[in-house]
Parts: sequence; C-alpha cells; structure tokens
Amino acid sequence: MNANHFLSFVILAILTLLSAAYPYEIPANYVEQREAKRFRGEPIRFGERSPREPIRFGKRTPAEELEDFLY
Repeated sequence: MNANHFLSFVILAILTLLSAAYPYEIPANYVEQREAKRFRGEPIRFGERSPREPIRFGKRTPAEELEDFLY
C-alpha cells in the first residue's frame, strides 16, 4: 500500500516538474498579429473549422462586441 502511494507521489512530482518547465506563454508576434487584424476590422479566424461569422468592414464599437457576447 505504501509503495503505491510512493509511486503515485513520484509520478505526480515528475509531471509537476515537467509542466513547470514547459513554456506556456504565447509568442509576442502572434498577439501583435491578432491585434493588428482586430484594429483593421478584419475577423479573427482560428482555422477552417471555426464557426463562420459575418464579415464586417471597419472598426467595431465596444457596444457591438458586447451585443455579440450577450446573444
């Protein structure tokens, strides 16, 4: 019984160390590209399988973004 607890502790400790060592920050250039698209008024797509959204030209006001979030 103690061997099982010790083994599970060792496995969890190794996984914790591995997850702490992995860099999980988003690259700065990716964020800049998304913000540039947003400021130009282009829709931000996350791939082919993302749900379609109407293409709007020009900048969106915060009220429109809030309206899309609520509905």
